[in-house]
Formats: sequence, C-alpha cells, structure tokens
Amino acid sequence: MQAIKFSFVDFMKSRLQVIIFLVMAAWNLWLMKISDSSLSVIYYIYFFAVVISIQPFVQEQTAEVGFVNMLPGSKKNRVVGRYFYGFMLQIAAFILSWIDLGIYSILFQKIPRLAIVATLGCLGIGLIFYSIQYTIFYMLGKIKSQQLAGIIMMTPGFIMLFGLSYFLKMINQYTELDMQWFANHSLLGSTAILFSGSIICIVSMTISAFIVEKKDTI
Repeated sequence: MQAIKFSFVDFMKSRLQVIIFLVMAAWNLWLMKISDSSLSVIYYIYFFAVVISIQPFVQEQTAEVGFVNMLPGSKKNRVVGRYFYGFMLQIAAFILSWIDLGIYSILFQKIPRLAIVATLGCLGIGLIFYSIQYTIFYMLGKIKSQQLAGIIMMTPGFIMLFGLSYFLKMINQYTELDMQWFANHSLLGSTAILFSGSIICIVSMTISAFIVEKKDTI
C-alpha cells in the first residue's frame, strides 16, 4: 500500500506527459490508416511508455526529493512504487494498443491477428527496457547533467523503436511460407519475451532496492 502512494506521487509529477501519452491513442489510429499497417504503429505506444516512465527521475529536484523522503515508507517501498509506476505505463500501453487494434478492426474490417499477438512481445520488450533504465538511474544516483539524463532517457526507447521497425521490415521480406511459420510460432515467441521481461523486471527491482539500501548505509 505504501508503494502505491509513491507510485501516485510519480504519476502526479509526470501527469502532463501521461495525459499526452493517453492522447497518443487517437494519433496511432491515424497512423494505422495512412500506413495501412497495424504492426507498424504498435511499437510507437510502447516507445512513449518507456520514455515517459523515466520522467520521475529526470524531473526530480531537491525539494521534491525532500518531500518524498518525508512520506511514510521504507526505501524499498519507494523503489517498488517507482517500478510499479513504470509497470502501469507498460500495461496502459498494452491496453491502448488493444483498443487501437479493436477500432482498427471495426473501421477497416480487418482482424490484425499477428499484431494482436505482437502486443505481448512488445509488452515484454517494454518491461526489459524500462527496467534497465531504472537500474542505471539508481546506480548513478542523482544526475546533475541534463544531457546525460536525456541520453539515458531516450537511448533505450529509440533502440526499441528502431529495432522493432527493422524487425517489421525484415518480416515484410518473408515469403508466404516463412510468414506461415512465423504466424504459427508468434504466440510462443511473444509469450517467451513477456516472461523474460517479467523476470528481468523483478530482478532489476531487487537490484535497485539493494543499491538504494547500500547507498544509505555507506
């Protein structure tokens, strides 16, 4: 319960970015229409979710840190709360992508089965990237250089964005037989990625909590 309170504080600090993120759903529908591809749009939602998940680290100022430190709760609760904030953004991206795909199916009379399965894999990838970013921020502590913070904030998201874009182009070059094989194994692959992302997220959170406790005892 204490961890949820810290998550709420993070949401309040990033509320403008979160609102913009929610509005992105309408923009993604427009992208689906002009690209005539649901797969090419899904990863945009997760890209923004990864970027926005770092906002609490970037926006932290001395006064805000003091306010958070005065809230009842252990150091572990603060870490868990922040990870829960990032996790909820990834879940929001998952839900928004399903809503977009549902509306896409109704408007264009197409059922993007492969894209629906791909949302599971994208969720797993999003969990991996935001977990890595969180661990880096906790290891480095408060970053005075805004340039360095910006690099850490944007680089993983862009790696994910361009990586998935390249993957999509590679899929488009598949033969019909290759596509059939890929479609038959896409659910297994996406589930494996999601499972791996969940494990990495838990391990990352454990490491981050240990780092915070260790820094406080030095």
